[in-house]
Amino acid sequence: MDFPQGFDLKALKIFLVVSEHGSMTDAAQRLDLTQSTVSQIIGNLETAVGSQLLDRSMRPMALTAAGNSLLAATRPLLLEAGDALEAARGISSQPLPDITLAVADSIASTIIPQVIHHLSASARRWRIWSEFYSDAYSALSGRTVDLTMTTSLDDMTSDRFHSVSFLREPFVLALPLHLADQDVSLEALAAHPFIRFSLRSSIGRMVERQVQRMRLNLPVSLEFDLAVGQLLAVAEGLGWCITTPLCLLQNDGLMRRMAIRRLPRGQFYRDMAVSSRHGEHSVLSEKLAHTAERVIKERFARQFTGALSWIQDDIIWPQP
Repeated sequence: MDFPQGFDLKALKIFLVVSEHGSMTDAAQRLDLTQSTVSQIIGNLETAVGSQLLDRSMRPMALTAAGNSLLAATRPLLLEAGDALEAARGISSQPLPDITLAVADSIASTIIPQVIHHLSASARRWRIWSEFYSDAYSALSGRTVDLTMTTSLDDMTSDRFHSVSFLREPFVLALPLHLADQDVSLEALAAHPFIRFSLRSSIGRMVERQVQRMRLNLPVSLEFDLAVGQLLAVAEGLGWCITTPLCLLQNDGLMRRMAIRRLPRGQFYRDMAVSSRHGEHSVLSEKLAHTAERVIKERFARQFTGALSWIQDDIIWPQP
């Protein structure tokens, strides 16, 4: 089959990034291209396909029916093309000698064994480190680690890195049972002790920024740098906290001793992504992200049922 001019892997990669960001300007910054170059390449791709792919009248831009159809085929196509390129270069013919992967604690203690089980043949030796997850940018820049599976950081949009999102999870309230039936407005909860996640962590800083945006004055009674201790304190009735579904999975045995609720206002999310240095391990990044997404979906489907099924509804998954 002859492919029309403008329909190539580079154009599909740019289309994928535009689809993820909903903006040609943001995609151009991510790809280190000019906005006009991105616009021209998308226009040429639409001409080649013979259909409009993006509804530019919306903000952020939305995919048309043709755009959704093309996007569904683009991700696996680019992944296979990357595999083919690395195989041709002789990289994929043998397992990598070793891989050092920095992961968030909530990933390390929940899904990482299953993820590595599926991808064990990709490397002869895996090192899983969680101590560097809070400064993933420096760890990658300094070559302390090969890849990260952590909270997506603004720094990771640099053209020095390749990032693949696999989860956008909502922050939720975790309440001691004696507060379960009371007013759960944030103003009312502010009268009770707030258990904070350490500001040394990215998740703690995210929560603190949101608390400040909502202009809440929350008296901090305890502070933990691990979700295990934080949620155990909630279960013991020492106060309440703001956490995420992945953190809850770390402590699933405690959930029956707590009440989990949506945030009544100011909903915000934590984006999780696999990142690597550009030109290094990009195919493995894609595989890790897609495998992590699949494993998390399976865990959430088993864990968050019944009264907690709303958590699954609030999760935002990457587009297929």
